[in-house]
Amino acid sequence: MAYTEIVHAHDTLALTDGGTVPFDFVFDRQARPHMILTCPALNARSLGIVPSRKPSFWDLPTAMQGKLLHKLLACGRATVQDLGLPEAAFRAAIHLGEWVSSWSIHAHIMLPTEPYYRLLAATRGDPEWSAGDSSKRAGYLAKLSRDNARFHAMDLPALLVAAASLAPPPDVGALTAPFQAVTYDPKSEGAAAIDVTFGAPFLSMTCEALAQVMDDLNALVQGLGVTGCFYLFTAPGCLTGDTARVVILPENFVGLLPINARAAWAKKWAVGDPVQRASCDDLDPLPTPRQLASASVFT
Repeated sequence: MAYTEIVHAHDTLALTDGGTVPFDFVFDRQARPHMILTCPALNARSLGIVPSRKPSFWDLPTAMQGKLLHKLLACGRATVQDLGLPEAAFRAAIHLGEWVSSWSIHAHIMLPTEPYYRLLAATRGDPEWSAGDSSKRAGYLAKLSRDNARFHAMDLPALLVAAASLAPPPDVGALTAPFQAVTYDPKSEGAAAIDVTFGAPFLSMTCEALAQVMDDLNALVQGLGVTGCFYLFTAPGCLTGDTARVVILPENFVGLLPINARAAWAKKWAVGDPVQRASCDDLDPLPTPRQLASASVFT
């Protein structure tokens, strides 16, 4: 049975030729607490991409990337304000290159689980989320755990080879020059994450400034030879709103470290769920309405 998108908001993107492209913010179909910016009109065919490759922001003009990021951040800010949450309660995520999963341009607004489902229920005209929502969420979390374990096993052999390499780390001086600061694995927890500080909050930036942000980040990762990654705006733990996180494959990341630090970092990465450490997505389960009612009796 075909899935019917539940739309949060409609919007349009202005083009340089005076035209517009429609897009929507929809509730995620995979039981993640994500609002998805989806733009079916910007697809592999319309962008002139070979059929075997899925499109990402890298296939768009930089100015368009900046406009879409501006729309993404504005929707995230408005959504958490409507929910009575602080601006730091949402995070925008953009998957790029080989890490995209859709045949058209899309991006994510990551939200806390229960407020997201309250908004979903209100949009459907329901007083609360359903037991079916809770069941689907539980199924998604179980599948995510299996998938991340599978990806972990797939990535580990290449990481160990890269960690044993005696090749010196690349000279990234020119690639990192536009940034106020660049920090590898900020918490030293085995996360293949690069936090990049720009010095101004993304929520206060114009479309043009955000286009420059995207251009600088794209130049960094492509200069490192990265073919797939995702960006987070803002980086987990950032209180100033001016730091983005770039998450890449561990085999790409470990080569950026000093030779004598690689083996120890690879050991940290191999423990637990390094994808979750890097993304900090909300993995809370969703209690059923009955469980919520039972809990309220004792509070």
